[in-house]
Amino acid sequence: MQVPSRGPLHLRRRRAADDGFIAQLGDEAFAEYDPRAAQTTLRLAHAGTTWVASRDNQLLGFAVVQVHRDQAELCAIAVAPGARGSGVGTQLIQGVVRALETAGVARLTLHTAQANLSGLDLFLKLGFRVNARIPRFYRGMFEACAMSKTLNPAPR
Repeated sequence: MQVPSRGPLHLRRRRAADDGFIAQLGDEAFAEYDPRAAQTTLRLAHAGTTWVASRDNQLLGFAVVQVHRDQAELCAIAVAPGARGSGVGTQLIQGVVRALETAGVARLTLHTAQANLSGLDLFLKLGFRVNARIPRFYRGMFEACAMSKTLNPAPR
């Protein structure tokens, strides 16, 4: 997929029409760690708040967050292969962080595969810290990193 780079990146909440894109990209991104990646990703997208990134009306990525009082978990984030390395993931996370801070959320957590070097690099650059390494977290064989970032919530 060739990704247009002319217009600005837009972030918005998930619509029902996005579900096919979310399932397909979720399967591409997470199949190594989950044999039912498409279904799992859609279940997460429906249970949490999902943001979708697009440029020039082309869907490029998504992020799923579940909020629990003053903490939130980034349950899934994926960027279309042709858009990786273009700042879509960074802008998705930054948009999620802004929305969470506005809602008064003080901390954002996530889990990512220890082998996901590009994801780890992105999360570290955006201020996340590794809190723990968890053996056999994914499919009973892949190690994960538990990470978190302290947010600056807006006063309520």
